[in-house]
Amino acid sequence: PKYGLLYHSTYIARAGLKNKGRISRYLANKCSIASRIDCFSG
Repeated sequence: PKYGLLYHSTYIARAGLKNKGRISRYLANKCSIASRIDCFSG
C-alpha cells in the first residue's frame, strides 16, 4: 500500500486531508528512530 498502517490509524484519521501524509511520515520516522535505538542499545 502507498501509505500503510499508520495512514489508516485513528490518530491520522483525525488530521486534515492536507496533513495526513505529512503526519504519517513524521510518525513513521519517529518509529524508525525508536526501533534503531532499541536495536543498538545494549
